[in-house]
Amino acid sequence: MIVEDDANVREIAVKMLSGLGYKAQAVCDEVEGLAAYDENRQEIDLVVTDIVLPRLGGRELAEALEERNPGVRVLFMSGYDRGQRQLQDLPRSGVGYLQKPFDLGQLARAVRSGLDGANRPSTA
Repeated sequence: MIVEDDANVREIAVKMLSGLGYKAQAVCDEVEGLAAYDENRQEIDLVVTDIVLPRLGGRELAEALEERNPGVRVLFMSGYDRGQRQLQDLPRSGVGYLQKPFDLGQLARAVRSGLDGANRPSTA
């Protein structure tokens, strides 16, 4: 599942992931993300979320998801330089970090690493 407030980034990420053979669902904010996770939890192996979102934010989204499922895996992304500096403060569900803008190869590596269960964020 992709949680991204920028419609263009959401659309591109879904197309990239679909092209790689993944089933990708996208939502525009944290509230929709929580609702979609609650509805489709069994089908969601990885949540890819922007750190900076309009309501709660990616960190808070991850914490709410952890309450629902302590084993959830979250790949964080950001277009801001400060996003990478926040890696130490991310919830335990964080399995990676992807700097925007990203290309197909960077997204593919980050998603694969997240699905394989990396323990702490690393740059892609």
